Amino acid sequence: MSTIFDLTARLLAYQVGRAIPTRRSSALMADPFPAFAIAPIRMVAEQVVYALAYGDPDGEPEIALTWNPLERDARFLEPFAAALDRYLSDCVSAGEMPRVWLAHAAALEVIELLGHRYRTNRSVGPELQRMGAQCRLLAEETTFAGQQIVAIAGILLAGHVATGQSPSEDLHLGALLAWISPPAGTAIADAAAQAALEPAAAMLARAADDRVEELRERVARGRLSEARARVEAEAIIREEALREWALLVRARRAFWDLGLAQGPELTRLAAESLGRVAWQIDRNYGSPARPRSLAQRLDELTYAEELAAYADVADDPIARAAALNAGRVLDATVLQRDQPRRGFQPCTLTLETRQDVLRVRPGTQLQLRGARVVGRVTEVREVNAGQATQITLAVTTGVRNPQLPAPGQRTDWMEPEPADLRYQKRQVYERMAASADARVFGDTLPPSAQLQPADDDLATIARKLRR
Repeated sequence: MSTIFDLTARLLAYQVGRAIPTRRSSALMADPFPAFAIAPIRMVAEQVVYALAYGDPDGEPEIALTWNPLERDARFLEPFAAALDRYLSDCVSAGEMPRVWLAHAAALEVIELLGHRYRTNRSVGPELQRMGAQCRLLAEETTFAGQQIVAIAGILLAGHVATGQSPSEDLHLGALLAWISPPAGTAIADAAAQAALEPAAAMLARAADDRVEELRERVARGRLSEARARVEAEAIIREEALREWALLVRARRAFWDLGLAQGPELTRLAAESLGRVAWQIDRNYGSPARPRSLAQRLDELTYAEELAAYADVADDPIARAAALNAGRVLDATVLQRDQPRRGFQPCTLTLETRQDVLRVRPGTQLQLRGARVVGRVTEVREVNAGQATQITLAVTTGVRNPQLPAPGQRTDWMEPEPADLRYQKRQVYERMAASADARVFGDTLPPSAQLQPADDDLATIARKLRR
């Protein structure tokens, strides 16, 4: 979202007194049935877990908690570990995409913490090690653009609506929800400020935290029995976990109540997410450390980002309008279709557009939105004293497609779907590893060769490279 668009949307939301959608299509595919939700509570100073509320977000949660996480006894996490493993394994066995809901980025930090703490921890049993590996897998999946496995409610809502408050204030999920569902009879700014007084960062409220800490201190000094302190502390922690759970459920419901359309490209994004996660559910892989694995990870991240950007433009009219203003989408009318033999090449389209910003030149590839029709620009020329631009497009794919546009038809053209070259790149990395090229796998760079001066100028060199 551009800065101007964001500012304009926030001013409009402030004027109308509620959040306004900034998209017409959802960036998240509909929930499978059932989904799985996790609402953690952490101890801030030590970054350890007090409690986890978990389960089906349409039902009542289970709660795993400890009143004193500093004891390092992790057995209270075993019911959560079993439930998470059962859910993920059942989804993968059925060939269905899992969906794990979290309330905000702070909850994701806790899940990532569990992953790093228990995945290779030899002091815990295999169930908790497996939980750690799965939590780490979920956290890593969130680094892929367009991923459909982990739904972080606060980030999703902030990416689909604009409020009349600052982006930093949107980070508080309670304040964000106040703008989405304004309470009656209260000024929206006051309602958001009041909601921001309650923590929405996977932690105990200040009074609850102080009371639990006081109980632990009284037990340590011998002024209170551990049994009595445990009962009161666990009741406080349970109530706080339920508060976080209620916030998550409310945020999830608010997102689906936006009523955004489900674009067809979400199916592709979901398949990519399931493919990345499914084969790792039963494994415990470490982070990539070698040049080959690091390069493959970078390829995966890059392809995911390109595919998500393509899906946004293809599915969402608001994102497409922004891309059109930037010249990355072409709004053009078909003036002429030259195809001597119907359904065969050659096939050439003459397009005319009156866009102010164009980012096309001879050689640019364009794809007809919503169809497998791809062409390459062969000529760009101004007409009508510069008031319009005509583009000649040689169709390379889709000459038999029934959606091939006819003269007089208004069309949208965009960058083609990104090519998936990950398999070919893996083959290159394998050959590089087999050859042990010193430029990649060596500790020192090989001596540089003496460069010979070039007789050609840069323009001549460029022409030779294009041949």
